Amino acid sequence: MDDIIGWILNLLLRLFYWMFATVVSAIVNAVSRARMRRRLHPYGKFAQRNGLGYQLVADHAARGQSGPPFDHPGASAGFGTLTGRIGEIPFQSFEYRYTIEGAEFQFDRYVRVALLRLPTALPPIRLGPESRFGQLFPGLAPMDVDIENDTFNRSYRVSAPADTMSRRFAVALLNPRGVSSLLRVEPFAWRIRGAEVVAWWPVCAPAETMARIDALSGLVASIPPFLWTDFGGHDEWPDPARRHG
Repeated sequence: MDDIIGWILNLLLRLFYWMFATVVSAIVNAVSRARMRRRLHPYGKFAQRNGLGYQLVADHAARGQSGPPFDHPGASAGFGTLTGRIGEIPFQSFEYRYTIEGAEFQFDRYVRVALLRLPTALPPIRLGPESRFGQLFPGLAPMDVDIENDTFNRSYRVSAPADTMSRRFAVALLNPRGVSSLLRVEPFAWRIRGAEVVAWWPVCAPAETMARIDALSGLVASIPPFLWTDFGGHDEWPDPARRHG
């Protein structure tokens, strides 16, 4: 009899713990969602004023993405998603959350992401804010392509394969008109992945987000026709012999 009573009490205790954990989790999620709504409310208002699409939670915004900033498994949702076009260039932008875990810590990090659709795939290239070392000694870092613009070289590090073809691509991509567009805003990280430009930066106000998207759109619009002819359709570096054969 004592065994049965003990079993029942143990079952009731486990049930209580489960119900308590469920309630606490629901409260935490509700509070977190309310905070997220307040934080992203300006994006909803901005979308409404400017005729953009808006979605508070897009469960699969980052599905199919790889490489930075999507290097963290299990984080695919986008929050405060804006969608629209600048000229002929479609874009979407969302807040991306991922978790950094250590032996004794765990915390969430948020970045703002923008995806711009290109007419066709281009080879990979990556840019990011130049480091202090790079600012002092431009061009000395490995795989750092310099162009004929000192302000740009001290603002950005351009990472591309160290060969003649990739440098030709990088220099043509970063032509004076495109560089001028990028230099209108603070440096931020971006890269080309197939037929997409992927960019990311710390969370910020909607106007700052759109300024960066506009800068990238200006860069894309400035791409010279020969770049699409020579490199378009390749999401890796093409073989010159096969390309012209």
